[in-house]
Amino acid sequence: MPLHPNSIFQDLKNKIEKSELDKTEKIVLIDNLNKLLREQEVQRITFFEFEDIFTTLRKGKIEDEDYAKFGLFKDSNLKTFNGKEQQKRLDLNRDFLNLLNKRMILIMKKIFCKKSFLHMELNN
Repeated sequence: MPLHPNSIFQDLKNKIEKSELDKTEKIVLIDNLNKLLREQEVQRITFFEFEDIFTTLRKGKIEDEDYAKFGLFKDSNLKTFNGKEQQKRLDLNRDFLNLLNKRMILIMKKIFCKKSFLHMELNN
């Protein structure tokens, strides 16, 4: 398989479409491929960027805990949407996970700062 991102993209897309993955899993993987291809226009992507897709194809399914690797929460209803509505749902899902991750980082920073401050007070 050639190592040019467009060639990898097309080959993986064909493998995903022919795979035994369920419809939702195929949607998630193809969306991830499209995202990687868009990112490639702005930054250089490597073969390793496709690792989670290769792994999923090898395993034959996306485990519940693996959806985060694709920047998404599991959404069993995704397959009931088509076209722009489906893409909108994927984008909202991704935005919600990103927002949650940012909030968790802020919370962890606050916890860390409080513990550090308390530790400094106790040592003085």
